Amino acid sequence: MSENQCVPGASASYLHRLNPLSKLVATLPVTVFLTLVTNVWTPVAFIVASALLTVWLGRVQLFSYMKKIVVLLPFLIGFLLTYPFMIDSAAGGNQPGSQAGVLLGLTTGLRLLSLYAVMLLFALTTETPDFVRALVQNWRVNDRIGYAVLAILRFVPDMQRQHRTIRWARQVRGLNEKARKSRLSYGERVRGTTLPLLVTAIRQAERMALSMDARGFAVHPRRTYYRASVFQGEDWQFVLLFWLLSGLLVAGLAFAGLLGEISFLKMFA
Repeated sequence: MSENQCVPGASASYLHRLNPLSKLVATLPVTVFLTLVTNVWTPVAFIVASALLTVWLGRVQLFSYMKKIVVLLPFLIGFLLTYPFMIDSAAGGNQPGSQAGVLLGLTTGLRLLSLYAVMLLFALTTETPDFVRALVQNWRVNDRIGYAVLAILRFVPDMQRQHRTIRWARQVRGLNEKARKSRLSYGERVRGTTLPLLVTAIRQAERMALSMDARGFAVHPRRTYYRASVFQGEDWQFVLLFWLLSGLLVAGLAFAGLLGEISFLKMFA
């Protein structure tokens, strides 16, 4: 989840100190609500609110946050370009590319962006080990499942780092330059990195298995934890305040006549 996205000392930020499950519980009802909105203003309000909370309370670097948001802009542009041609004239326009199609594309794109912004509040301020630890200790997820998921999530970035190391080693030896001059350059590079990666993966899996066996993992029905994960008053406070803020946003939009229709079926009002 969060990795090098925060300013120095961010681990002591308000959102980082919270139990990961409190952030999950707080944001889940909001994500369900955002899937039902049918206008433009509601997603925009939640995008702004989520961004402010993440950057301010999570002490996330603004530039890093914007890089995450920009990833979805091509999807938003794609919705704007394609939806007008997918809307029949009966939906509110006189021809393909009508105003109704543009509105639907904009609403769909912003709804997706708002869901992503709310998700970033959780993802950028939560460490994966803390989340798995909370699932195992607070929600009684089976140890074998929880720590297996943690091992898998850690395995992927480890392999990415190993791949970079192998590429650098090949560059130092001039092997990549020889592969570029070869007609089968891509195949040469694949063969040169696949075997070292496979050996590294086997060694890492073996070390992990030996470490778990040495600690008697899943041998006893009950176990102790070096770091306890508990729900504290601060966690419940955040959940209630987040729900209150979301309710005030919805009430303000409704009072201003900008909330629109909430529907499971209709795509736009």
